Amino acid sequence: MSQEPSALDRSGPRRPRPPDRQTLLRLAAVLAIAVLAVGVAVFVIRQQLPRDSTTPATSTIDSPADTTPGTAIWNVPQGFLGTWKGTAGDGAHTIDVVLTIIAGKTAEEVATSADTDRLSGDRCERAERVVSLAATELTFAGRATGGVGCPDNGRTTTVELRPDGSLGYQAPGPNGSILVGTLHLS
Repeated sequence: MSQEPSALDRSGPRRPRPPDRQTLLRLAAVLAIAVLAVGVAVFVIRQQLPRDSTTPATSTIDSPADTTPGTAIWNVPQGFLGTWKGTAGDGAHTIDVVLTIIAGKTAEEVATSADTDRLSGDRCERAERVVSLAATELTFAGRATGGVGCPDNGRTTTVELRPDGSLGYQAPGPNGSILVGTLHLS
């Protein structure tokens, strides 16, 4: 004889109903947004953390050998240090350049420059702050410290350490021209 379950047996613990398709889609969307938010937060936090010399840089700037005390990153490579002299010109103007570079790192004023225009005799003196660097190239932003007829503050000068030991020099000239020259360690 078979026994039918009683009303009490049927009302026992119920199994939860499986979620419908719409609920599953909502849960998947919320989960995807949460994962994305965590990923963005991790990226932002990693960009804000200071790097030590064992952490690879995520930018296009190389990390040359350290030339300053401490654990600074992106220091001016040893080969750039010293006083450099030479000329630069744009075909119409020629200037005598004296550039002195000392040990330091990105964003510091690590150089002084003095440009003397051969035609007018005007002399500009600047403090130069490193705005980017690589193993063989430095770019400075200048701040006028003295002289006559100096171009605007913030003008950029780029120097490149060449295999022959000279320094390629490039800076804005008068009337939008580019002054190009070669400097030698003195």
